[in-house]
Amino acid sequence: MSFRSNHGSNFVTRYSLPFFGRAKKASAKNFQLSAGGKEANDVYLSFGKMASEEFSIDFRHPITKRDAFAVALASLAKKRAVA
Repeated sequence: MSFRSNHGSNFVTRYSLPFFGRAKKASAKNFQLSAGGKEANDVYLSFGKMASEEFSIDFRHPITKRDAFAVALASLAKKRAVA
């Protein structure tokens, strides 16, 4: 699996991952886990910001509910070195 973040070299590509309408807000917390390919069908977990305090997470096999929940909690945790 590989991690696809929304960070790019310029503002246009920074928030350009294909979330198919599930992530409506641009956020540094938006990300996808994929099988390594660039196809949209290769995404196993997608985490995106819907509103100010709302996030969506979509996942499929081999990611379990517990794994997806753990990833969501870890991505929302405040990081002392960053914050």
